[in-house]
Amino acid sequence: MKQTTAQLKANKKYLSTLDEFKVRCEKGAKDKYKAQAAHRGFSLNSYVIALLERDGFMIEMEKEKAAKK
Repeated sequence: MKQTTAQLKANKKYLSTLDEFKVRCEKGAKDKYKAQAAHRGFSLNSYVIALLERDGFMIEMEKEKAAKK
């Protein structure tokens, strides 16, 4: 089904609130990573973010935010 102009506009607005980065890996590795993420009940994107947060990344971000205030 084709998206309406309003849907395209809403999608563009939502995507503008997000950052994006690319991860490069060896050919075939992406499928293995996706399978591991799915096995854990995650999408590949949410699995990578969960691993970063578990590693304490969010704690550092919060410290930086507090220091700027």
